[in-house]
Amino acid sequence: MNLFLLTALLLSAAVESMGAQSSQPVPVPFPTPSSALSQATSPLRIDLQAISTNAATTSGFRIITASDAIEIPVASVSPDAETSCHALTVVFDDNGDGGPVVEWIAGSGERTLLSAGLGTVGTGSGIELRTLLLPQNLTLPGGTVRVSFTGRFSRLRVIELRPCAELSIAAPFGIEHPVLLTGTGHTLSEQEASGGDAPLLRGDATKGNIVRAELAAAPLPIGESTSVEIVVPMAAGAAESFIKAEVSGLDPASRIELAVNGIPLGPLGLEAFPLDDPGTLRSPAGRLLRAGWRAGSLFVPAGLWKQGDNSVVFSLIKAGGEAWAPVRLRNAVAEILFAPTNPASLTGNSSTNASATPEPLSNGSVYGNPSPSLFHATLPTPPAPADPATSFGP
Repeated sequence: MNLFLLTALLLSAAVESMGAQSSQPVPVPFPTPSSALSQATSPLRIDLQAISTNAATTSGFRIITASDAIEIPVASVSPDAETSCHALTVVFDDNGDGGPVVEWIAGSGERTLLSAGLGTVGTGSGIELRTLLLPQNLTLPGGTVRVSFTGRFSRLRVIELRPCAELSIAAPFGIEHPVLLTGTGHTLSEQEASGGDAPLLRGDATKGNIVRAELAAAPLPIGESTSVEIVVPMAAGAAESFIKAEVSGLDPASRIELAVNGIPLGPLGLEAFPLDDPGTLRSPAGRLLRAGWRAGSLFVPAGLWKQGDNSVVFSLIKAGGEAWAPVRLRNAVAEILFAPTNPASLTGNSSTNASATPEPLSNGSVYGNPSPSLFHATLPTPPAPADPATSFGP
């Protein structure tokens, strides 16, 4: 076991969200902070779709219209304070043009660039949510965090600055170094907590008699009339499995349904999310929306896979109403359990299995422009016995 330093987001009440109506989705109202909580441990949440650009600095922030920026003062931290660092969450419309810029301004006026752009470059992901752990060596003396979105300030939705406390935990070897625990219970890696996106699960991995096969790593659009089909050639011996994927732009009332070889298996089970989180929004029509990406999975029973080509289809079932963001799918993988040919293969005592080498799986490739979108994965070969300590990685 390794000892890692983990920063945990404190579960506390937040400042009351401003509830003015807007033509854009707005955050779900947030409870008024309890008088039992100190101001130092209460997050500051700013609904930029509802506030006036002339908001007074007494609100805990100021908007600079000339440079399309918002600045939030951060007090210095004393050695005996409960708060030791801060996490900044930004919710914005990601159109693929780089996203908001985040800077730290010291008391001397010196500026440090924390993120050159929280968004993507190329294909936008819709309503995005990014969390940035402010470097402790900068923030301890106090200063100002600045978020700017030049020429696109109207696409900033919500900004939240949340005080954090440091905790020490133990984690097994092979787990990516965690640096931040979010309010949803997720651990963020150093890359993610620096404002970057989660890594794409490219390539394949084996652990014992389990193969994690990449189906589609890069984001793919999915619509009611544009299902995504992945053809998976399969070797003999495939048993139970999980199909996993991440989804963005899907409102909670809608769903992604899966079918394997024409057999409907039901909706992809997506993770729950806090209703008081800054990434939980409401459209003007009252529909609940969720910013960012949500992980989901579905169990595939033994007997549905066959030797040869197999079809996996993701279909979007909309609940109706307005659409605020395109629905996309990414990091789709199949974690497949292969049945051993004999008991000795589980322990590595079979000379036949010991010499077998798993054939690497492809990351899928688009060919032509079929309808639905068609992807093809390479045949997964039952893996050879491996060191049980080997892990999938992140």
